[in-house]
Amino acid sequence: MLCHVVGISGGTCSGKTTLARMLAQHFGRDCVTVSQDWYYRDLAALSPTERAAVNFDAPEAIEAVLLGEQVAALAAGRFIEAPQYDFAVHARRAETLHLEPAPIIFVEGLHVIGMPELDRVPMLRIFVDAPDSVRLARRLARDTRERGRTAAQVIAQFEATVRPMHALHIVPLAARADVTVAGEAPLEAAVASLAERIKEIHG
Repeated sequence: MLCHVVGISGGTCSGKTTLARMLAQHFGRDCVTVSQDWYYRDLAALSPTERAAVNFDAPEAIEAVLLGEQVAALAAGRFIEAPQYDFAVHARRAETLHLEPAPIIFVEGLHVIGMPELDRVPMLRIFVDAPDSVRLARRLARDTRERGRTAAQVIAQFEATVRPMHALHIVPLAARADVTVAGEAPLEAAVASLAERIKEIHG
């Protein structure tokens, strides 16, 4: 099987997950999606207080070697058992997600297009850009609804780690991107354009 990897990065709640999902819907059975969020390091050995103090926006929070190995396995035509992460308790779940290889592999996450561990596979790099105000509003809605956080906790984390880590680690990734997408705008036009480009690459 000839596989092509498409990496999608950008700041928290910039729209990268939505873009990946829309592209996956477009390509259907011809693609598989891997999320960087699944590969957060398992913090089960730490106390709840210690877990909450971890800087989850730093690249070191991700088990990047495992992510790189599993993406490379998919690209080589092998199935993987991807870890799954519980954000409510900052620990990995017992179950894994079985993923079969597909011609197109979408890999989305904060640091994906800049990870050395993913450089072993050729990748179309997409950067999704959105202003801080948009990303904070979206993160407030998501984390209070899905991850058991209070609004005060979300804002405190955004100011303490999310914003500075974005400036240090995420903004420079735009220079590595083959394509930049405006994440605050409707994504339909971007999806159509990217789908054509991906089809050209895949042949």
